[in-house]
Amino acid sequence: MELAGRLWNHLPAMFASVTGKGAEWPAISVGEMGDLMAYLQAESKRDPRPDPVKGRVALLKKGCLKCHSLRREGGPVKPDLAERRSDYESAAAWAAAMWTHTPRMAEMARRQGLAYPRFTGDEMANLVGLLRSTASR
Repeated sequence: MELAGRLWNHLPAMFASVTGKGAEWPAISVGEMGDLMAYLQAESKRDPRPDPVKGRVALLKKGCLKCHSLRREGGPVKPDLAERRSDYESAAAWAAAMWTHTPRMAEMARRQGLAYPRFTGDEMANLVGLLRSTASR
């Protein structure tokens, strides 16, 4: 999850560079992201155990609810983060989903004058831990 957080932070600059050169943003599947993470020696066993309480702090501190909702509280951007999603199941699934989502999110944040959230340390793992624990079953 730490690598997923680093990718999240780096994606807007990558997107601007890639599309600024006239290239299309490449699609990356969960399997391909898993291969990339393995190549970069990301190991989920090294991630600390997620703390949903710290995840809630990250959710609020990063301003996620300015756009998204959690259990119908917050912004109007779908999906509600409490919906059960396969994106929450693994670091590779989360990173692949964020790869796809971040360029649109960064552009939406820019248009609305919102700061694009950055993650450090275990913030991403804690946030995903919160989302997993609140996801509708």
